[in-house]
Amino acid sequence: MKYVTKKYARRQMRWINNRFLKSGDKQAVSVYRLDCTDLADWQRLTDQAVDLAKVVLGRKPRTESTLKPMEITEQKNVALPVYGDYYCNDCSRLFSNDIQYNIHLTSKKHARVMKKRKRKLQDITLNCDSDDEDKSKTHKSNS
Repeated sequence: MKYVTKKYARRQMRWINNRFLKSGDKQAVSVYRLDCTDLADWQRLTDQAVDLAKVVLGRKPRTESTLKPMEITEQKNVALPVYGDYYCNDCSRLFSNDIQYNIHLTSKKHARVMKKRKRKLQDITLNCDSDDEDKSKTHKSNS
């Protein structure tokens, strides 16, 4: 679950960068970055966010401690990954990157599918062998 959350956050950041911070366009919305990774600083971050909201709404003048908007970047559009770069033939599933694919290969679901496939193959080969033996027995008894 953590991997999916991180992937969503990265995709969201790429979308924000492409939508609001790319060069050549007018900056329609000011974007501010608050680093919320450390929960111990939560009170400080909420104070910064409230101060910033008051400045944006015009209820408080901008000071040196007020966060500055993010700069418009000169980078080209970042391409979003195409879904379906990796495919598991055994499970008939598509994966968007090698990390997901490798996680899938070590998963219980993939192991169950492989075990079931192996068992089915063994049953088929055993049935073929027993059919051959039955044919040879009937052939010998007819002779």
